Amino acid sequence: MSQALETLTAALAEKTGDFSGVSLFNKISNCTEDVVKIGEYVLEKAKTSNLYSSSNNDQLLNDFRVNLENISCEMKTKTEDSKFDASFLDKVLRPTSVLMRYLNDCLKYPVPAAVENFRSAYKEHTELVNIIISQLEHKSSNPLILSMESDSLKTRTTFDKWYDIMNGMLGQVLLLETFASTFLESGSNQNLVDRLRKLLTTVQSWQEDYTMCDYWSALKQDVEKFQHENGELSVTEKADKLKMKLDDLLTKDSFYFLVLDPTKDALLEFHAKNQDQLIESSNHSIIIYRSKLASTVDTSILESLKSQIESLKNNEEKENPLDQVYNKEKLKARIQHNMENSIHDAGFICVFSGIKGEIRSANFGQESGPGFSEIFEMEFNGTQHGFVVGYN
Repeated sequence: MSQALETLTAALAEKTGDFSGVSLFNKISNCTEDVVKIGEYVLEKAKTSNLYSSSNNDQLLNDFRVNLENISCEMKTKTEDSKFDASFLDKVLRPTSVLMRYLNDCLKYPVPAAVENFRSAYKEHTELVNIIISQLEHKSSNPLILSMESDSLKTRTTFDKWYDIMNGMLGQVLLLETFASTFLESGSNQNLVDRLRKLLTTVQSWQEDYTMCDYWSALKQDVEKFQHENGELSVTEKADKLKMKLDDLLTKDSFYFLVLDPTKDALLEFHAKNQDQLIESSNHSIIIYRSKLASTVDTSILESLKSQIESLKNNEEKENPLDQVYNKEKLKARIQHNMENSIHDAGFICVFSGIKGEIRSANFGQESGPGFSEIFEMEFNGTQHGFVVGYN
């Protein structure tokens, strides 16, 4: 038994970062036999103990309890900061909380009264595991689904948060069921473990579905809000913050985006084949281009695009298209001409001059992209010149 306690205690003590729920389920589901042994030990100890017995001080049992309580407190904080409908609270969270409290008493005070309290409370909620599985299997009652529906941007943060909470709830229920099996002699819980793992695999697969959802119209509105709320930040700070937002989107699209200083008079011209792949903020300080294909295209295609750009750049340098006195309409026409005739895989081309700006990539597996960009600073006035070419 001591080995079982040491194994589970060590597992629970491992630091898990932000995903304590996923960690709890994995550790309990991999150690159900150890949980059974702990339950048997508590039951055996209760037969020879009373509330005032000095033999109740079991260091191994208490170490396990403390580590379990630490994770439970993390899960409680997450659930308290989250919104559940009344039905889910009444049917799942409150009964689970009650049973976890009685389990904690059994570990802290392994005496007949604690064991009987747990047994009585468990008998009142014997259907808890079936209820929680039913609630999570149906999209109309699953809190992850409901939260994602209210998240217009369909973010990884929302999905990961609720997936972790679900893991934590199922980890607690599995712990309770396995611990209770020693009192009720209900046999192996392997079928339950398999059932819960299958449920979590199904839920995790929903993440792929969300990558197909429309977030673009919501992002257009969010960019205006972002522009308004972050006006006091520097160009670099805005770019850092916007990158975090774009990286958080559940999508297979990749992004090139520019953050520019709207107070500076500068040359800025761009063209996109498909306007639905482009967002420009109302004061022209934020431009976002989404590539629909760059994340799946072979890297050799992107290298070919880069070669096309280098060849074109060498020819264009003779006419200096980045000069601020260059006719803007002529430049726009030139960009369109180059897109149609010279850079065949480009979905977006942007040229700017005489401005402080940041070019960034988001949700793209390579160091830069999707496509090619270059930016250089003029020594005499610190302004920047550059261009961006985004893949289709």
